[in-house]
Amino acid sequence: CSLKQAVRQQSAHYGQLVQPSLIVTGTKDTVVWPSIHCEGLLQDLPDAELLMLGAAGHMPQHTHTDEIVSGIDRLVERVAGGGGKARVIRSV
Repeated sequence: CSLKQAVRQQSAHYGQLVQPSLIVTGTKDTVVWPSIHCEGLLQDLPDAELLMLGAAGHMPQHTHTDEIVSGIDRLVERVAGGGGKARVIRSV
């Protein structure tokens, strides 16, 4: 099957993923469009936080390292402490 078909099949199961997750994107990403892919994924995952980084492109780990590390730290706290569901959209 094609990549597109495989993604469609997988995405049907996103709502079953119960572990906390962090979605990282940049507002200037032209490869993976935040408004389509990241915000859509946020709606599909039951326990996700979206970290949207202002003026970041497709590789925000190179330009917004501190913000991403903070997001990962929050994720670890949620996993370790059984914290509540985070559906926060941040713009840094």
